[in-house]
Amino acid sequence: MYKIIITCFIFVLILFQTSLFIVHEGQIGIVLRFDKILRDSNNYPKLFTSGLHLKVPFIDTIKLFDNRIQLMNNTGDHFITKEKKDLIIDSYIKWRINNFGKYYLFTEGGDITKAEILLKRQFNDRLHSEISNLQIKDIINDSHNNLTNNIRNFLNHGNSKQVIFNSKNKNEESVCNFNNMLEFGIEVIDIGIKRISLPAEISDAVFKRMRIEHQTIADNERMQGQQEAEKLRAQADYKATSIVSEAKRNALIIKGDSDKITAKLISDAFGKSTEFYIFLRSLEAYEKIFYHNNDLLLLNVNNNLFRYMNMPLFEK
Repeated sequence: MYKIIITCFIFVLILFQTSLFIVHEGQIGIVLRFDKILRDSNNYPKLFTSGLHLKVPFIDTIKLFDNRIQLMNNTGDHFITKEKKDLIIDSYIKWRINNFGKYYLFTEGGDITKAEILLKRQFNDRLHSEISNLQIKDIINDSHNNLTNNIRNFLNHGNSKQVIFNSKNKNEESVCNFNNMLEFGIEVIDIGIKRISLPAEISDAVFKRMRIEHQTIADNERMQGQQEAEKLRAQADYKATSIVSEAKRNALIIKGDSDKITAKLISDAFGKSTEFYIFLRSLEAYEKIFYHNNDLLLLNVNNNLFRYMNMPLFEK
């Protein structure tokens, strides 16, 4: 009796243990029942997130997938540009599983190698197609990442074509219609080009031509700047000359008006006293004759010009 109880306890323990499974953080699990994916009421694969879950022992099989973003590096791939020049490109692809049911069927059990083989093949084919229509300078100057965006959109939403990949049996090949990677449960998150290498002879020629083109652009910009500066300088000089000329004209007009008024005032003042006017003019004449004049002058004092010098006012 004791042995039966122990046996039953061990059986229950094993049964309980085989009924539980753990999905770790960053993983997604699906359940296979009789080698078929367990689905929910909407006929979608039933997914199990991180945590402890129950399954039917000895019947259900658990398949775990990495739910994180995967990184695939491509190095040393050769491509031909529109000018028939050789390029060596290092790139990367970030992808993740978008549909675990499709991914499981496509990879025949979740073989990540099969997924990466197809992904790299489609990526290289599309990159060859894109680069063959571009020149080297367009590839290098692709500041808006149009090249990689086009390839990513193609891989996620591409066009129909046949894709052949090896199955588990090496003597057989599987054929499917390729529409996009989403049809295989794979979503391409990002594509980037890490490095573009050129053969030495091509590199020197390309950089020399780019240097000449940029120098030409710089010279044109500099010439346009100089022309614009000359234009602004000429406009400023013309404006300054016009302002000065207008100011001088206004000054002459004002001076003429003031001289006219001054002459009129003097004329009116001297008109009231002719003798005083003659006296002032005589004094001005004396100043011009005698001021700083070291020459010997012989003058006739009886001359009418010197009559004010003979007046009693000047005697003493």
